[in-house]
Amino acid sequence: FWLKLGICVSLQGSEMTTWGDVREQVGYFNQYLFRGERLWGYDFQNHDVRDGDVQARPTDILPPDAFHVGFSSVVRDMWWFGKGTKNHCLRILRIYVAALLALFNTAIQAAFVYALATYVISSQTRTARHYYTEYKSHMTVDGVFNASRFDTLDTDVRDVVCKMPLSQLSLLIPVLLVWTLFVMAEMRECSDFLRRIVWGLPHADHLSEMLLLSNPDESLLYSKHGKRKWCTHDHEVLLVALHPLVRTILFLVFLLPRFIMALILLIAGNMWLIATIDYGECLINCAALEFILDIKRYLYQAVPSRLQREASGFHVIPHTAYESPNCWRFTYSFGFLLFGLCTVWIAISLQTVLPDYGWDLNGPCERYIEEHGIRVFDFLK
Repeated sequence: FWLKLGICVSLQGSEMTTWGDVREQVGYFNQYLFRGERLWGYDFQNHDVRDGDVQARPTDILPPDAFHVGFSSVVRDMWWFGKGTKNHCLRILRIYVAALLALFNTAIQAAFVYALATYVISSQTRTARHYYTEYKSHMTVDGVFNASRFDTLDTDVRDVVCKMPLSQLSLLIPVLLVWTLFVMAEMRECSDFLRRIVWGLPHADHLSEMLLLSNPDESLLYSKHGKRKWCTHDHEVLLVALHPLVRTILFLVFLLPRFIMALILLIAGNMWLIATIDYGECLINCAALEFILDIKRYLYQAVPSRLQREASGFHVIPHTAYESPNCWRFTYSFGFLLFGLCTVWIAISLQTVLPDYGWDLNGPCERYIEEHGIRVFDFLK
């Protein structure tokens, strides 16, 4: 019932409002093997969705990480409670372990952020402020900045201030943009999870109505060759609805902490990259931040193989049956790039590493690097 209801709701934009209309006009809404890909969409023998570049939507498959392993386990075990199971203690234990796995991932990231803020960012910020204060006091005469005094500045001070990323925005902006896009990809996963699953799936009155293990129509269960059309393995299930209790657990345990931690990592990472006093170290630190963000994928390798199989076989019914081409679907990814550039501009404008920064390092340091730097590609001349 919920499968039929979800499909009919997803087709509200068309004239098909009943399950019978769906079956009659677009064929059985079943999963087919088409060009080597599992598709949850039309019967291609009865309806060629390629006309007009319309594409049938595949089922959403969970990415391999700790959050989605926990999500798969919670939904499966809650579904088994609704169906009736003899292993109550085991199911309860798995639900607790799944929730703890997601919270443990967030706790590790929080520990890294705390260590960075306490032992790394604060130390580098003090160093940057100390040398910039000496630079500012030497270069300012009667309240006026005098660039000609740069040659008489202490050599150690010149070396440090000219290695600050704020002195070379042509390097800092790409590094901050790459890190921002990393975090935005994490936030996009959270927003898709919220939109397609937590909010998008139909309501289930009972826990047993959330999952399907086989096709609701027995005549569709096997193809002409006697092979099952979908759920070809025991670990494959299809999520078609969510119970309110499960929605609450998913939002509070798996979604909200993950999004908040991604936002904190974005702010802390930008501060660390801006405070780093070396161009090479700035690039290395960006890679280190990506490692912190990807801890969930490393934890995935540590979970039991059965949980990995269950997560890989967990399919989510798409929120719409098909997609027609439009401007938004073709270009919305470029909006993330534009939003990332705006975020980088805000991070640089509101940076707190050098609160009294007057944007007066670039000019003198350009000449200093030109005179004392080593040109890597001089051998080509």
